[in-house]
Amino acid sequence: MTLEEIIQAKLEKTFSPTELIIENESALHKGHLGQHEASHFRIMMKSSRFLGLSPLERHRLVYACLEEELQSKIHALSLDLRTP
Repeated sequence: MTLEEIIQAKLEKTFSPTELIIENESALHKGHLGQHEASHFRIMMKSSRFLGLSPLERHRLVYACLEEELQSKIHALSLDLRTP
């Protein structure tokens, strides 16, 4: 599995999103420290799991879900987290 597929599987399992878009933006960051083939991602996700949560709480849930990847493989993560 690619890193993008791992991210998608974890997010789908944890949040059951109604919409999920994962963009690998690594090519835009060539030459940056920590950059490699799959290191920079932009995620837009809609999930009812986010109802009643602040943006910070939503981000913390996603960071917890992707903790392993954030510690070793993901250098940068941009999140747009919404409710349906």
